[in-house]
Amino acid sequence: MSCPFSRTACFSKPAPPSHLSWSSHLSGRSTCHTIPMKCLIDMSATIGYEETMLVDESVREKIRTLLEETPQQDPYKRFTILTYQLGDVGKCLRYMEIYPDEHQAQRAYFKTAISDLLIQVMILAELYNLDLKEITQLGADRLDEFRKRGKYVEV
Repeated sequence: MSCPFSRTACFSKPAPPSHLSWSSHLSGRSTCHTIPMKCLIDMSATIGYEETMLVDESVREKIRTLLEETPQQDPYKRFTILTYQLGDVGKCLRYMEIYPDEHQAQRAYFKTAISDLLIQVMILAELYNLDLKEITQLGADRLDEFRKRGKYVEV
């Protein structure tokens, strides 16, 4: 399936001013919030970002080294840390909206928070011997199926 949207249609708009949220910034552009994940993956492959869907071997090695320590192999501990990181992401998203004077600082923290969340997901996947490419594709397929269900109503 090729992407029906042009590369610039979705990614050419600069970041919103600090007093606006991303949702209000994109609300006038129907293509930005309706692109399914599979379309984004297809776009990334065509514009040379396919390697971003794979994890660098040095990152995988860091994860394996961490998991050599017995306490780090505890699934509950891994999940608990993941939820802490998810909470930080949510807090940043909210603070970027309600503290406009701190938008840039919160956005910088958001970047570290989402990177921490992503690494925790990768650690949990490695703990259970899941292939990241495979589960990413599975998630994209599931998202595509959700979109095929038909119209849904945002509230």
